[in-house]
Amino acid sequence: MMNLPPEIIEKIFLELCLSETISTPHRRDPRLLVSWVCSQWRAIALATPSLWANIRIPIDSPSSHDYIRTWISRSAQSALSVVFYGPAHSATPSTEIFDLIVPQAIRRCASLKLCINEPTLKRLFTLPPGSLRALRSISIRPIPSRHKIYSIPYITAFQQCPWLHRVTFTFEADNLDLAYLNLPWHQLTYLDVSSCSLLEYECLDVLRQCIALQECNISAFTTPLRDLERIETLSISPVVLPSLHTLCLDLSRPSFRTSLSPPCRMLPMFQYLLSGTISHLTLGGLPWI
Repeated sequence: MMNLPPEIIEKIFLELCLSETISTPHRRDPRLLVSWVCSQWRAIALATPSLWANIRIPIDSPSSHDYIRTWISRSAQSALSVVFYGPAHSATPSTEIFDLIVPQAIRRCASLKLCINEPTLKRLFTLPPGSLRALRSISIRPIPSRHKIYSIPYITAFQQCPWLHRVTFTFEADNLDLAYLNLPWHQLTYLDVSSCSLLEYECLDVLRQCIALQECNISAFTTPLRDLERIETLSISPVVLPSLHTLCLDLSRPSFRTSLSPPCRMLPMFQYLLSGTISHLTLGGLPWI
């Protein structure tokens, strides 16, 4: 292998290291191991910024901070894929991790996954507009805590994200109205809110803004009759999604939000949802097209 051209060794390193599940930087990380074999391999590894561009960051583990600084430095100007996670029970965000990652790397994050407590999520949500300018994909799964996201005065982090096209949410909508996120809904091509507790008319309100949507995974729950009667007195405009080709719609699960409400029935969503390009349709987990 020592006689292989450097570009071939570089590709082998990328296949070896990036095929691994993104893990917290540590001494046994394969990216460090290959850089310790010999001077040639070390030179190739250090000259390959994309090798260091995937980073999993625990917000409550100071012992990993030196490694994280190394990863960020060696990634040069590469687009980053960052996972923030933990802790489950801390009520305050880690100030040190924001001092570490936000100034150096947040503007280069193309993919961002957040599995963190809500106080830390608030800190990210209130970043200045333009901080996530390179963002293309975001996944948000808050760890439950006593603190509610809706106490944030105004969410600014998703303003000026011209490349953001993929959004996944995994949390209860009781904690946050999706519209409150101030996302660039009009440019999204992929949306997964299948784990949120949305009522049918709330689904329509979200989808109405996603005019470029191509793939959608969404759950809609039964609507209380008292709300449905009010809705039916309004003139509901159609939801037109001309590019939508894949729709997974779950209408079957009961909603904890309506379990104690007056009697419920289904709002006929397809009456309002218009798309002539759907080629894959799944209803309640069963394929229809």
